[in-house]
Amino acid sequence: MRSVVVAPLRHLRGCAHPLYLLRRLGPTRALLRSLDRPMWAQIKCLPWPVRVRLVSHMSFLVLGTPEPQVVETFQRIVRERNVRIFCDVGANFGYYSWLVKALQPAARVILLEPEPLNLELIAATVERNQLQGVRVVAAAASAAGGTAVFHRDPDGAFQGSLEFVATGRATIDVQLMMLDDLEERVDLIKIDVEGHEPQVLAGAERIVAEHRPAIVLECLAEDMTAVRWLEDRGYESTRIDVDNYLLTPRE
Repeated sequence: MRSVVVAPLRHLRGCAHPLYLLRRLGPTRALLRSLDRPMWAQIKCLPWPVRVRLVSHMSFLVLGTPEPQVVETFQRIVRERNVRIFCDVGANFGYYSWLVKALQPAARVILLEPEPLNLELIAATVERNQLQGVRVVAAAASAAGGTAVFHRDPDGAFQGSLEFVATGRATIDVQLMMLDDLEERVDLIKIDVEGHEPQVLAGAERIVAEHRPAIVLECLAEDMTAVRWLEDRGYESTRIDVDNYLLTPRE
């Protein structure tokens, strides 16, 4: 699996986390790790309690959401397109899946997430709230199936990656899958995979060509490779915030 250079945009996004500077200090970093415990929280725009981790998801606890423009875009797209099936690629604790379910209770959501700590949070939220129409896939989306080395976030569970390699990161082997292997006809996709966006899209050629879903894409590459890939396939791009884009089919 190749590595990529971390784009400045990713650095800016990381700085938005309330504890970014504290995590840079060795003793504080160790303390924060020890405090990063699972907890139940009432998060903005969600009608039920969700399971999060105290430090990893502090942005949601402090700010309500670290991406207000993305949330507004989701709310509009889900209503306008009458989203029935949503695919959450890099689901983290499931915020955007739960947002879609809150806006469209009958919608089905597919969450792809390779980080075991986040999978535990998702399972707990589903169980406590008896959520229906939820499919959880313990895998990372990519250009092909198989397995790969996943570099876990040393500070929590919110920036693990198949791409960004850094000293001190623990690794695990994770399953890979192509989005084209999904049998469902997907209406909306969110992709947040810390630099692995081009590989995710390479494994979604059929879905993009046949389903023409709306796509909310975090693009960390300065050359905007993933955005350009979709534009070449008849999508129109709209910048949502510093590194998130909405891609909709021109037709």
